[in-house]
Amino acid sequence: MKPFVKLGVLILAGLLVASGAGTLATEKIAQKEDVECTVCHKKAGAKKLTDKGKYYETLRTFNGYDKLTEKFGNCLYCHKHKPGSKKLTKEGKRLAEVVRDMDGLFEWLQEGHTGPLE
Repeated sequence: MKPFVKLGVLILAGLLVASGAGTLATEKIAQKEDVECTVCHKKAGAKKLTDKGKYYETLRTFNGYDKLTEKFGNCLYCHKHKPGSKKLTKEGKRLAEVVRDMDGLFEWLQEGHTGPLE
């Protein structure tokens, strides 16, 4: 087999393994957290995440998500265009000055704050 063909076969094999690994990881997380895959993904097997999925991806827990959405609504209250975006809305920038990052937001919510920048 020619070297370029071997390289192509190896790359293809690697891509197939990597794509399958993502599905297995999603299934393992779903089993660990006792949730359906669609809690985090728009549809089973899809890469696109829901707001709750993006929260989990960032903090590796669902703890605090319900409290967060109760206080702020969906992720687009703070993030422009999509959950997890580095571009923040005016409200997101104000809140970021106080909490700095998602871990800080989680701590801020655990301290019992009932609304944005009270």
